[in-house]
Amino acid sequence: MISKIKKGIVSIAEVVHLKLFQHEMSDQMIIFLRHLSWSVAGGISASAIMMIFNIYAGRLMGPEEFGKFSLISTISQIFIIPMLFGLDVSNLVAISKNKDISDRKRIISSTMYFVLFSSILLTIIFIFSLNYLNLRFSLGKSFFVIAFVYSILIGCKTFLDSIIRGLHLFKYQFLGKIAEIIFLGIIFYFTFILGNRHDYYFFAISLISGFIVLSAVYLKKIIPFITRFDFSSLIKQLSLGRVIFFGTALTVSFNSIDKLIIVKYLTFADLGIYSAYYLVSVNLIAQLTQMFVNVFLPSISGINYRIVVNKIDRLFALSSFPLIILMIGVILLVISLFGSKYIINLNLVFSFSILSVLYAYLTINVNIIISISKEIYRSYVILQTLINILHLLAYGLLIILNAISVHMLVILYIINAIIIINIQKLLIRSHIKKANRLIL
Repeated sequence: MISKIKKGIVSIAEVVHLKLFQHEMSDQMIIFLRHLSWSVAGGISASAIMMIFNIYAGRLMGPEEFGKFSLISTISQIFIIPMLFGLDVSNLVAISKNKDISDRKRIISSTMYFVLFSSILLTIIFIFSLNYLNLRFSLGKSFFVIAFVYSILIGCKTFLDSIIRGLHLFKYQFLGKIAEIIFLGIIFYFTFILGNRHDYYFFAISLISGFIVLSAVYLKKIIPFITRFDFSSLIKQLSLGRVIFFGTALTVSFNSIDKLIIVKYLTFADLGIYSAYYLVSVNLIAQLTQMFVNVFLPSISGINYRIVVNKIDRLFALSSFPLIILMIGVILLVISLFGSKYIINLNLVFSFSILSVLYAYLTINVNIIISISKEIYRSYVILQTLINILHLLAYGLLIILNAISVHMLVILYIINAIIIINIQKLLIRSHIKKANRLIL
C-alpha cells in the first residue's frame, strides 16, 4: 500500500517537474523523492499530532503556563549548543558523503563519545549552579531541573536523528517518530486528562517521555556502528562542527532574545500568546521544511549546485504568495482553537504569515551553503552576525523608547530575514560563478 503511494507521489512529481522546468527528472531527483516520501510521511504524522497536543495543552494551560513552557523550550535550544558543538550537522554531512562502513563507524563512535562527555560535564556544571539559579531567578528549582532534563534529552534526540538521516534510514526514522508520538500520547493522557495537571511541568514530562522512546529506537540501529574512539575522526568532524557551533550559537542566542525580552518587559501571558502564533506559523513551516531538508542535505552533497539553486529559486518565486495566503488561513483557524484567552490579532496573523514563508526559504539556503563548504558557511556566519548586531541595536532602541510590543518584534524579524536571504543568494551565486570559471 505504502509502496503504491510512493510510486504515485513520484509519478505526480515527474509531471509537475516537467511542467515547471521543461525537462525530465534526473535519477538523483527520483531517489531524492523516494526518500522524501518517508520523510514526509513521518514528518506530517508527527507534526500533525504534535500540533494537536500543543493546541490542546495550550488551551488547557492558558497563555501564562504555555509561556513558561516556551521559556523551557528556548532554554533548551541554547543549552544544546555546547552539548552538540555543531556535530549533529557535521555528522549528517560526513556520514552521507562517506559510503565506507568503517569510516562511518569511526565518525559515529568518536562524535558520540564526545557528546556523552559534554553531557556529563554540563550535568556537573548544572548541579553546582542550581542554587545560584534558584536565588537569581524566582522560578523555583523544579523549573530549572525540568528545563535541564528536557534540554539534555532533546539534545540526544537531535544528535541521534542526524546519524539516522546520514545513514539514509528514513523509513526507520518514520517508525521511530510514530513510537515517540504513541508513548507521548499515553503519558499526556494520564497526566493532563486523567490527572488534571494542566501546567508546563507535566507537558514537558510528556514530551520528555517521547524523546526517551525515540532515542531508544534510534540507538537500536546505531549501536552496531559504535566501535573504539578515534581522535583523528573527531578532530575532522570538529573542524566543520566548530564553524557550525559558532554559527548556531549566534543564531540561536539571537533567536532567543525576543522571548527573553517579552518575559522581561511584558508578561508570561504575552510570551504564551506570542509562542502560540510562532508555533502555528514559523514553527509549523520549520517542521515542514525540515522534512524536505531531512533528505535534501544528504542528497545534494557532491552534485551540481547551480541546477539545485535554480530549481529552489523558481519554486519559491511561484509558491511564496499562495503560501502566505494559506498561512493566513491556517493561523486564523489554529489560534481560534487555542481558545478565547489567545486573542486573534490581524497584524500578528499577517506578519507571522510572511515571516514563516521567508523562514522556509532561508532555511533551505542555509543548508545549501553548509553543503557547499565550511569556508562559505564561515563567511555567511560573519555577515549574518553583523546583521544580527544591528538587529540587537534595534531592540535596544525599542527598549529606550519604551516601544516593546509583540508585533514590533515580528516586524524586526521580517526585515532581518529579507536582508539575510539576500546575503545568502549573493554567497551562493558567487560560488557558482567561481565554480563555472574553474570548469572553463
